[in-house]
Amino acid sequence: MWSQFLVIWYGNLPEETFFIFYRLWGPWRPIGTAVFFLVFVIPFVGLLGVKPKKYAPTMVGFALVSLAGIWLERYLEVVPSINNGAGPAIGLPELGVTALFAGLYLLSIAWFAARRPMLWIAVFGVLAIALGVACKTTTSGGNGCASTGADYVITVDNGVAYSNPTLTVAVGKRVCWENVGSTFHSVVSDPVVDSAVDDTSWHLDAQLNPELVVLYAKFTKLGADYHYHCRYHQGSGMIGTIQVR
Repeated sequence: MWSQFLVIWYGNLPEETFFIFYRLWGPWRPIGTAVFFLVFVIPFVGLLGVKPKKYAPTMVGFALVSLAGIWLERYLEVVPSINNGAGPAIGLPELGVTALFAGLYLLSIAWFAARRPMLWIAVFGVLAIALGVACKTTTSGGNGCASTGADYVITVDNGVAYSNPTLTVAVGKRVCWENVGSTFHSVVSDPVVDSAVDDTSWHLDAQLNPELVVLYAKFTKLGADYHYHCRYHQGSGMIGTIQVR
């Protein structure tokens, strides 16, 4: 709604300003002010730092604040034009419409998830070990890779190298990458060059930020080499290889 100010000014359409001003004065002014703070001020100021963006409960809180602000903005755009000059009132019709769209949203997720089961797992944060999904842990009190039951652990820190760039494992073993520093990294599989020797199903593209671990458990081809790199520091030599012997 606020962006319409620019369009009205640029087009020199003063008669259109009534739509905006009507929603910013009188009984609608508290709603308009709340929208401004919920959609812009609070999320913008609250997420300026790095730590709030790295702490999941904080991100969920700001997401809910933004969602409430967007709901109020839609309410502010529609209701003043159809309630015959009355002030704001949130009752059963408003809550019913909200519940209707929330239900349709959940039904669409259920419909899609029934046809894409691995995406269903990803949506609800359940770890798909066989596909190498990034999972949440904490650097202060969490167990990291120790909680995954991995057979081998490769760590990264604030440098540009994996702790064990050439690792030899047995068939069927699980490897976990863990970020113990504060620098962002990733684990990205290299394209398979020799399909006769290497495993063509090798595919991994996971963010390895602080507080994240990546677990992969499909090293099933004896004699294969699984090459990978960090997309941010590959130019600095941050590469690795898993050898299945």
